[in-house]
This record gives sequence, C-alpha cells and structure tokens, in this order.
Amino acid sequence: MKIVDLRKTSKYVLENEINRICGGKDRYKKWLMHLEKGITGLSFVDPIQPSEEYHFKTSIVFYNAGLGLYCRNMYQSYVVLIHADEISALTIHEDASIIAPKKFSFYSLLRKFNVKESKARRYLMPREIILDRSPHVKIRTKDKFFELTIEKTTVEKVKEKLSQSKIYATINIQIINI
Repeated sequence: MKIVDLRKTSKYVLENEINRICGGKDRYKKWLMHLEKGITGLSFVDPIQPSEEYHFKTSIVFYNAGLGLYCRNMYQSYVVLIHADEISALTIHEDASIIAPKKFSFYSLLRKFNVKESKARRYLMPREIILDRSPHVKIRTKDKFFELTIEKTTVEKVKEKLSQSKIYATINIQIINI
C-alpha cells in the first residue's frame, strides 16, 4: 500500500507507481483523458482528524491487480494504491434507516407501485426520516481500515462495478443488509 500526494507528483511518476503496485491500468475500460472507470459518489472522513479539512470526496478505481482510492477536497488530493493481496476484506454495509412515512406522501405512493427502496427514499420529506443510516463500504487491509460512505450513488451500482472488476474473484467481498 502506498499513499501518493497528487499535488506534488507528476503524471508519469503516478503511472509508474500504478504499474508497480497495482499491475497497471486495463486498456479496454478507459474514459476520455485516460481515466479508469470506477465507483464515484463516496466520501471518507479521517477518524483521527474530524475537522472539515479531513473530509474527502472519494472514488474507487480498479486496476489489473489492485485498486486506488482517490481522495480529494479543497485542501488536499491523494491516491491510496492497494494491491489485491493486501486487502483482507471488502464489505458493503446497507443499514436500514428508520422512517415513518405519512399516509399521503410521495414515498408511500412510489412504494405502492413497487419502485425500489433506494429510488423511493429520495422523495422522503425531512420530517418522515427518524434516523438516517447511509450505506458504506469498508475496505480492510492488514494494518489499515477505510470506511467510505455511499452518498451520491446506490448500493446496486457499487455491487455492479465491483462484479465487473478484475479483482472481484481474488478478494473477499461481503454484502451485509441490516
């Protein structure tokens, strides 16, 4: 595992580190500007430093033999490169929120028409939400622990992107619904 500061590192040094640690990029899954597809819409809060300066927008990018956690905010920009052998577990926790929908709410109407819970919950009024528990992804290595909150994407999209990655068969992935 290696942490690379993107503000002080050139593109070529980053490419060499990706090739050395994670086995390089997959040539068939590139976007424009040579960026690899991954999971976006996540956030990471450093548990040691709870201030706003250490609240990062995060995306997970999959490589041939590992993954990269791209963390950025207004002050800093980092990538954490992790080889697949170093990952001991990757879990997706989908905790149930406590809600009290009103009788004539838009949420209740959508649930009657069998719309998925993840889509219908976008239309909840703030007074209908009693306790909001957002889903999160936990990546555990031998000595580190990363907990990423799923904010702007759905759990189904995270599961789909994980199943399309090359490291899906090599690491232990668990999906926990509570």
